[in-house]
Amino acid sequence: MPSLIALSTSARNALAAPGGPHRFSGRRSELTMARRLRFRPASRGPAWTGPARPVVLLLLLGLGACAHHPTQTSEPIISSLTATPDTLGPADSTVVQCMARDPAGNSLVYDWVTDARLRIQGAPPNQFYLYTTQSNHRTFYTGASYAYPLDTAWVQCFVRDLKGGEVSQVIHIVLHH
Repeated sequence: MPSLIALSTSARNALAAPGGPHRFSGRRSELTMARRLRFRPASRGPAWTGPARPVVLLLLLGLGACAHHPTQTSEPIISSLTATPDTLGPADSTVVQCMARDPAGNSLVYDWVTDARLRIQGAPPNQFYLYTTQSNHRTFYTGASYAYPLDTAWVQCFVRDLKGGEVSQVIHIVLHH
């Protein structure tokens, strides 16, 4: 996006004020100070200090230029996050599946995060996250530490489109002895 200063300067040079076309003259720091703007006729004449009105017009012109190119950012949408089975005993495993889509049709990546009560297939020991995977499902195993006879673990899935869109959802899994 062009800077507002560049847009303002070109718009200011194109402005025709009473008395003929005018050209901006002043230091760069004066661009942000509405009462310090100085214009002088393009032909000849003394410098004059203009009111705040030209700045307001220039800002509106600058904002109008941006309105022609709206940015379309859309986040992915998670339709479901399921664990099968959703209850685990010692040495059991579950498959967590995330059904998601991107409204803009971008490809998606999945980040998986859990607590210390579960281990993630494909992750090193004692690492409870796995980032930027292509698969929408992941297998989780019961870890070495959970409170007997009953406990609850969680898995969070982040879905990203690599263009800034991100959404996440959490599922809880019951652990028993």
